[in-house]
Amino acid sequence: MFSDDFYFGASMSGFQVEMGNPKYVDKNTDWYHWATSKAIIDQGLVSGDNPTDGPDYFSNYELCHDLAKECGMKMLRVGIEWSRIFPQETFDIKDINELKEMADDKVISLYRKILEDMKRKDISTMVTLSHFTLPIWLNDPVKMKIEKDFSRSGWYDERSIDEFNKFVMIIGEELKDLVDYWVTENEPNISIMGLKFDKSGFPPCLNSEEMYNKALINESRAHEKAYKTLKGITEKPVGVVLALECQTGEWDLVKKIQKEYVEPLVDLFEPFDFLGVNYYSRYYAEMVNGELKKIKGFGQDSVSNSFTADNRPTSDMGWEIYPEGLFNMIKMLHYKYKKPFFITENGIADDFDCYRPYYLVGHLYAIERLIEDGVDLRGYLHWSLIDNFEWPEGFDKKFGLIHCNYSDKSFTPRPSYYIYSKIINEKSTKNFKNFLRFPYEIWDDRKIIREN
Repeated sequence: MFSDDFYFGASMSGFQVEMGNPKYVDKNTDWYHWATSKAIIDQGLVSGDNPTDGPDYFSNYELCHDLAKECGMKMLRVGIEWSRIFPQETFDIKDINELKEMADDKVISLYRKILEDMKRKDISTMVTLSHFTLPIWLNDPVKMKIEKDFSRSGWYDERSIDEFNKFVMIIGEELKDLVDYWVTENEPNISIMGLKFDKSGFPPCLNSEEMYNKALINESRAHEKAYKTLKGITEKPVGVVLALECQTGEWDLVKKIQKEYVEPLVDLFEPFDFLGVNYYSRYYAEMVNGELKKIKGFGQDSVSNSFTADNRPTSDMGWEIYPEGLFNMIKMLHYKYKKPFFITENGIADDFDCYRPYYLVGHLYAIERLIEDGVDLRGYLHWSLIDNFEWPEGFDKKFGLIHCNYSDKSFTPRPSYYIYSKIINEKSTKNFKNFLRFPYEIWDDRKIIREN
């Protein structure tokens, strides 16, 4: 059973949902320039979809919050777009009063209205301060890719640490009365992967592990500084969100990967009051000639809308349904860190909602088991509340519990929304346990860990 104070909810990010109305277009962010650049589109690195055609959350937030409340959700996670607050560079600004004058008061007022609406509807708030996007004055990935101009290189530039803290300081002061949980950074290990993987679709699509490693260190330093700044402003919990896959297979290799790859990443982003974990699928690798080799056909390296060698269904993105990986990942983290956890993202690209009901039940079942085993897991935030702009994939991949018609900005709950609502109301997955076995085998007790 889930307790009465367990936070069922959903996640969204600013850039992915806010636009859709000409009055709310944000051209001051790196991802806008990246997604709309003809040079980048012509190279096939992004879909060509324009984020300005999005669900227009800024106009429709009250309706979205109503749908969340009707489902029974107790928390929503949303983002604040740095580029909207500071459309102009802040490098030379040292005085906080000057920063306050530079900040866009109208945008801050809009974010306040959004959070106030959640509060009126008894929805707790989790606010993310960095979710992939950066102001264009700090990061220009098109110039990095096309012109090899690194004068604006985002997290690779050490100036990003202090500039981010200026933004955090202002938002912390302006919204501290409305935020229940703060997240400094979302998936810092993923947001910069475009520095290392030139086919990832993530800006700037280079091939430099050195740049990636330096940027990751800068992100960790920025997190630490932002954590201290927020703790000086508010008593509310401050955490970080990491994207984590769980290795499966031979147990000694699972523990090796956990200790050599996962735990060092978590350690890098201490301190935190809680750890948010984004989990979508597993990681499957084997040691080949002394080197770790990822095996295709499992996890996120599967063929879309097919079945893996384990006979698990895969999503529109080609990601395998494997809820045991969530159980194992959190259990191992629990043994090491003894901190509160949130599942801050977990979801599936599934336009027709064929697999989402089973995906949802499987992962909530894993969470229910974890709580019964004594893990301090405070909440589950499904990705996502509504369909949105899925980065290089554009609007093609649908993760929403609620379908968005981008033409008229109408919203229709998918069947899985109602299943989620029933689980929330009953505080248990027990009446849906048959979903674990039929029509797809998506849970195997033999594949969960039972030792430290």
